[in-house]
Amino acid sequence: MIGSAWVPPGATSVALDHDLAALASSWGEAWFGCPLEVLDDKPAGEALHVLGEDVAIGLGGDDPGAMALGRRFAGPGSAADRALLDRVGDAARADMRQRVAAALACGGDWRGPVERLPWRPARVLRFGDAAGRLSLSVQLGERCLAAGILARLPAAVTPDRPLTPLSRAMAGRGVRLSARLGRCTLRLAEMRGMVVGDTLVFDAGVEDALPVVIDDGVVGIATARVVREAAHWTLKVDTNRMGKAA
Repeated sequence: MIGSAWVPPGATSVALDHDLAALASSWGEAWFGCPLEVLDDKPAGEALHVLGEDVAIGLGGDDPGAMALGRRFAGPGSAADRALLDRVGDAARADMRQRVAAALACGGDWRGPVERLPWRPARVLRFGDAAGRLSLSVQLGERCLAAGILARLPAAVTPDRPLTPLSRAMAGRGVRLSARLGRCTLRLAEMRGMVVGDTLVFDAGVEDALPVVIDDGVVGIATARVVREAAHWTLKVDTNRMGKAA
């Protein structure tokens, strides 16, 4: 899926995909006596029509009028034959347009065929029959995709009691607190030559503010300093950003 200002990259809606797949299957059954299944590959020769601002429907393969009447259209035939095929094909396309508009709660002008879309699709679903005679694609712009996803989200659940504030809910959790004294870089050859008593020079002094580490992650809410108290060296955590010191 293509990310956009409305839909983050990777966002999907199983419910929306399921609804469009069911729509394509039922449309194929109703008009051609065969369901349309999901295709992985892009079929060639699709005629694209645009519905409203950001929905497109592509149809490819055999003439839908001929398929609906149960035969392959092998030649021009008479004018009456051609007119009949056109009427049936137009009716099948109009029915598909109405089904898509109802499923996506969208409307607008029906334009086409067009060579290219004036917008970049955010979601494309492709369908076809098992014999490979007909293909259908439904291409959604970002606004329509976002609306379709939101419309299929489960209803919000009202809790039976007020939610506990996050600060209170997390207050009893234990964390591991430490301070990062500093870093240095050594070559492998230097490490192999180290002996007891060698000195490592860190990038921070003992009087510098040291980053506080909580559960192995550096956080920006506090720093620490190494201080001498009586006969012991201790770490004094400074939480000035929080208005406290410990």
